[in-house]
Amino acid sequence: MANWLIVGGTGRVGRHLVKRLAMRGEHVIVSSRSIPLDQSEWVQGVEFVHSGDQDTGKPFLDAWEKSDVVVNLVGEDIAQKWTPKSKKEITDSRVNSTKMISFLYKSLKKNPKTWINASAVGYYGSTGEAANEESESGDNWLAEVCKAWESEVKAPDGVKTITLRIGPVLQKEAGPFPKMNLPYLAGFGAWLGSGKQFFPWIHVDDVVNSIIFLEKNTESSDVFNLVSPEAITQKDFCIALNEAYGRPRWQMQPPIASIIVGRIVKMALGNMASLLLEGREVSSQKIIDAGYKFKYPTALRACKSLLAK
Repeated sequence: MANWLIVGGTGRVGRHLVKRLAMRGEHVIVSSRSIPLDQSEWVQGVEFVHSGDQDTGKPFLDAWEKSDVVVNLVGEDIAQKWTPKSKKEITDSRVNSTKMISFLYKSLKKNPKTWINASAVGYYGSTGEAANEESESGDNWLAEVCKAWESEVKAPDGVKTITLRIGPVLQKEAGPFPKMNLPYLAGFGAWLGSGKQFFPWIHVDDVVNSIIFLEKNTESSDVFNLVSPEAITQKDFCIALNEAYGRPRWQMQPPIASIIVGRIVKMALGNMASLLLEGREVSSQKIIDAGYKFKYPTALRACKSLLAK
């Protein structure tokens, strides 16, 4: 079994990854800016170090040197109103954490042999044909953040680096799903804007499973998109969610209401509304060709899973 260091392991994706790895019998060390005081909800045996400890050269560096794999999931929540301050925090959290890891690889003699670093499908922008890993980056702010983020992935020869361009992650307790689910809890379906925008989502279990799969099954450095294989628009996703509730399609809101809701969201959230009102089709064929099988390949299956938990 491998020794894993999860940087940002107390985040909403990191928690799932840590639990899965620990239950598999892997040795897991979680690095975070805020170590939980109550660790009873965590799997027994998981260790914690403060991410600031690299400045003192003690616990964090000890964890680093005994790890086989480092996974960087650090990132300020992007689902907030984009003010100049929040945009800086969103960018800095991603770029600086990745830069710190590159610095350690450059400075230390004993390093993890595999580095898995998060990025996002925002790299491709929100317009254009279906994007794969060879597609050019977009030209909006999110694309610029992702480019700056990925440019800091610098490791010496012999270290396998895997960059993950992750779509919106669906889980019941956090992220976009609880917000999308609110109208359904009230008894009717709703999508935002025209609903024609692509929604390249992925279930949190498939993010976790993909990370474990790629660590075990790739030989060289590479980039992979982590999105569901089902290319779907936001409207079709909402129809699938309505079906998961077992409700007739006629309960879905009329198109004019979706347009009005979309305008309200844009007024309330400013530029951040583009996360919900714009979207580009993104392909996950590369990881499928590598042998990965999605646990939740369709929106209907994912929604049923999320509603059942």
